[in-house]
Order: sequence, then C-alpha cells, then structure tokens
Amino acid sequence: MRVSAKKINHTLFQAEEIVLEDAPYVWLYHAENVLLYKKILSNVAINFHNHWMLSEIKIDR
Repeated sequence: MRVSAKKINHTLFQAEEIVLEDAPYVWLYHAENVLLYKKILSNVAINFHNHWMLSEIKIDR
C-alpha cells in the first residue's frame, strides 16, 4: 500500500498538534545526555532544552 506525501504530512501535523498540546512525560523528564568529543574541545555542553551551547565551546590548539 502506497501512502501519499500529502497524507503523511497531514498525519505528522496531527501528531505535532497532540504533542504540543500535551507533551508525553518521557520527553519532559529526559535527564541524561551522553556526549563524546575530542580532547581539543572544552566547555562542551547541552542545556536542559537539549540545545548545544555552541557559543560556550572552547577549542584548544
């Protein structure tokens, strides 16, 4: 069965509306991030919104 892109987009938009209205608790309480990076980088961090703090990263050359 082939589903059209229009149908897929409509379904995804519906899912997004549900999540934005009442986010699942598993998203709200995701507590750990595993981060691997090279030794030349320091002060690498991800904030509590899961955004990379790019302005804080320092590169040691």
